[in-house]
Amino acid sequence: MSRRLILVVLALSTAAALVVGPSPAAAEPQCRFVLGFKTLHDMIPDIVGDCLVNEHFNPRNGDSLQETSHGLMVWRKADNWTAFTDGYRTWINGPYGLQVRLNTERFPWEPPLSACSIPSDALTFNPATIGPDGSALGSFTVENPCELPANLMIDIFTQSPTDSNVIADAPTIFVQDLPPHVSQTFSYRVLMAIPGSAPQTGFSWFTGSADRWLCVDVGATRCLKIDPWLKSTVTALRSLDEGQALLKIAADSGTRIQRDVTTAGLIASYAPATRTISLDPRLDAYSSWVRATVLSHELQHAADDAAGNLNFTPANCYLAEETAFRRQAQVWSDFWHDRLPPNLDAMHKMLNDVTLTVARDPSGFVTSLVSAYRSECNPSTSGS
Repeated sequence: MSRRLILVVLALSTAAALVVGPSPAAAEPQCRFVLGFKTLHDMIPDIVGDCLVNEHFNPRNGDSLQETSHGLMVWRKADNWTAFTDGYRTWINGPYGLQVRLNTERFPWEPPLSACSIPSDALTFNPATIGPDGSALGSFTVENPCELPANLMIDIFTQSPTDSNVIADAPTIFVQDLPPHVSQTFSYRVLMAIPGSAPQTGFSWFTGSADRWLCVDVGATRCLKIDPWLKSTVTALRSLDEGQALLKIAADSGTRIQRDVTTAGLIASYAPATRTISLDPRLDAYSSWVRATVLSHELQHAADDAAGNLNFTPANCYLAEETAFRRQAQVWSDFWHDRLPPNLDAMHKMLNDVTLTVARDPSGFVTSLVSAYRSECNPSTSGS
């Protein structure tokens, strides 16, 4: 039998952040291809297209770049070869003449990929406009300095004008397969951006396939296997002491965390038989803090399982849910430094309600669990 987080949610918000592609740059009248870029362009003119700007230098890695109507020309300092990418494939004028490969591949003669990181200044924010409803509408540009396509999860919060505390969160912006050396601009909307408030940003990233487990070091004796798109969720939870402890137990016990469709009506579940936690993709419509809080509930079940305390007598079933909800309430409260956010949607309201009930009416909270989990903790009574 699975341990499940049962939530009565009338409607899950699907207000995903609007993604806006890069605005086409106006062609400079005097732009032209020179030297190696001209040579490569003349080999495949229909593929490269026309120049949009002149060649320019990237101070991050020493490469030279030139945007075209069909992609990007790159002179690579690492191996002194010239390449063109359309975001999916790469043409290289290398030691064996012109060759083409996928961006995710490497030729045997190419140097191995060096470790790459995306620094915080890879994100550049443009000034936001505060709307009549108090929402901040703005945009930011992100650059991928790596040699492989990058996938990013970007969270934008509203920071109080009087202190450093966060007062509102926004749905995570998911950027998939941002090509190497390419910049793109995205829009965002943050609620409760009162005058004087400022954006606060958190982001996580990974390169490579999103279809494989990502093994994350959480300070345990072995890594924690997670869906790559949950990296920002795990990163957020690691920022809290209780979250770090739960993640270490999960890694040591061989628990995996996947992003997968759950049973109708559920947004998360833990399966003891396979030691697998599942977070429903509907949670993509919220911030990493929301997903991390939901994850903490299931991680508590996994911790109880690892300790041998997850047996399914009715009394233990109710106790397990009580413990998991108390952990969830503590994590949500800690993210917000005990100043809970506004009820922006049904999910925020549910998390706020549980947190407040646990703190203000412990007895009433336990009574509500007995009612909500009667059919699960007493299977013989279901349908009666």
